[in-house]
Amino acid sequence: MNPYIIVAIMIVIDIVSLPFIVRSMLKKDIRKKGIVITAFLAVFIAVEIAFSVFYINSNQFYDREGNIYTSQEEVLYYDREGNEYTLNQTKVDRWHFISTDGRRMHTAERVYVDEEGYIFFDAKNELIKTELEYAYTDGEGNKYFRADEIKWDHKGELTVRDKG
Repeated sequence: MNPYIIVAIMIVIDIVSLPFIVRSMLKKDIRKKGIVITAFLAVFIAVEIAFSVFYINSNQFYDREGNIYTSQEEVLYYDREGNEYTLNQTKVDRWHFISTDGRRMHTAERVYVDEEGYIFFDAKNELIKTELEYAYTDGEGNKYFRADEIKWDHKGELTVRDKG
């Protein structure tokens, strides 16, 4: 679900529930009620803002161009010829990179990303695993990463996806 919708629902619930919380605080015999209520509201708002920012940021995905998406399935992958692909699960529970025009499809197990962020299809299964945990190389020493093990940050820079 879109993280902005979740945050909006959370804000609506908070707006509805806050008057009840403040009213119950006013009924209690508390010294300096105004200060207590103001402090409570300040902490409440700070927590809500921090949670919203964290939640939205943790539910955003990027492509190599720095474009933002709300789900991993929407992220575009680009090849050097300018074609765009998305990662899709087919009916038989296999993952494929399918071009946005529907003309090309590649098995995800053979799709890698080069150091510049372009996808590469290892049709001949020639890439070799290196001593580095996530890296593969070709015969010329170029470095590649499995497409399902990487992600991009907001600047379009490659990072390794957390496997945990």
